Amino acid sequence: MTVNPRERLLAVHDLHIVYPGRRRLLRKAPDNHAVAGVTFSVAEGETFGLVGESGSGKSTIGRAILGLTSVAAGSITFRGRPLPRDRHGLQGYRRSVQAVFQDPLSSLNPSMPVGGAIAEPLRRLRELSDRREIEREICALLEAVGLPAETRHRYPSQLSGGQRQRVAIARALAPRPELIVCDEAVSALDVSTQAQIVNLFADLQAELGVAYLFIAHDLGVVRHLSHRTGVLSRGEMVEQGKAREVHDQPQHPYTQQLLAAVPIPDPVRQAERRIARRAANAAPVSG
Repeated sequence: MTVNPRERLLAVHDLHIVYPGRRRLLRKAPDNHAVAGVTFSVAEGETFGLVGESGSGKSTIGRAILGLTSVAAGSITFRGRPLPRDRHGLQGYRRSVQAVFQDPLSSLNPSMPVGGAIAEPLRRLRELSDRREIEREICALLEAVGLPAETRHRYPSQLSGGQRQRVAIARALAPRPELIVCDEAVSALDVSTQAQIVNLFADLQAELGVAYLFIAHDLGVVRHLSHRTGVLSRGEMVEQGKAREVHDQPQHPYTQQLLAAVPIPDPVRQAERRIARRAANAAPVSG
């Protein structure tokens, strides 16, 4: 997958995020440096894959970009401007930057039908008020993610996991964003459904030109969708480059470990991967 040179949309520079340690009795636990000096960017219409194990800091970075986590040092800019802090500025930013999370069941209101969930950003962020126009937009968004218009009358509990994630994607698309932060957006789905949702992301990008920050722990999934990939280990970016090169020719031992841990449906090659994984585990993983 290639991407034409375009204007930089998101820039993360020397990002540090620290969670203060909890105080217990007379002692205070040490601070948790969740992210330490991470730098990367996302261009218009590009997918940047951010990959790492649980606890590597990748979701923390996503939350910081969405304005949900405080930044200790460094900067996050969108189209050259720092993240806004005032209410009006945040509303404009959220029109441009949306999110799709891992568990759509927890991010969708269980007491609200699908149509109502998609209508909310149409009213709040696009400031649509005409009921017929909102209804047309809801039906068009559902069709765009491969769901029939009748889905708007159903509740999240009446849908499968893949259908719920399609609804979450439709809701994220409602304000017509330039960037969507996909935080483990396919990791809770079965393999066949994962492939369908990844292909949907790719089709939507080709049609709408939306950019993605695709956060995941599976290098194979990231390789399929991303133009460039960054690998996180213990809050640090240990490798970064074109997605194909990082996947096919990993340079850092930690990246090699991640690849060796991915199961493949071939017992002979799987045995070879286990040997490679043991060798990679014996190597240091620090920067």
